[in-house]
Amino acid sequence: MKNLARSGTPEPQTIPSQTDRRRSPRSSMVERVAISWHTLDGIPVTEQAKTEVVSAHGALLQMRRALPARQVIQLTRTQPNDWSLARVMESASEKPGGSILVAVEFAVPSNSFWRGVQ
Repeated sequence: MKNLARSGTPEPQTIPSQTDRRRSPRSSMVERVAISWHTLDGIPVTEQAKTEVVSAHGALLQMRRALPARQVIQLTRTQPNDWSLARVMESASEKPGGSILVAVEFAVPSNSFWRGVQ
């Protein structure tokens, strides 16, 4: 049975927003992390980055350079010394100051990686 408004016209169906469909809650968190990966030539690279948003499934990072989608990285927290493998989902637009937003997804989701974050 259709939901009809008082005027007799169907009520619009509500579609969950993107945030309603998230696999895990996200939290704003600024923390310095180290990002390590290998170039196509096999050269190891490490760059310092900052988190903007974190979740059990990954993070949104501020970096100095864009990384290609599907690039495998190692994300390391300095305090405590903990790391996780992740892959780049997207490198977004440049922010003021020259940093690039890079979305990463953990290879294995972890509720404990970002300790203290709900």
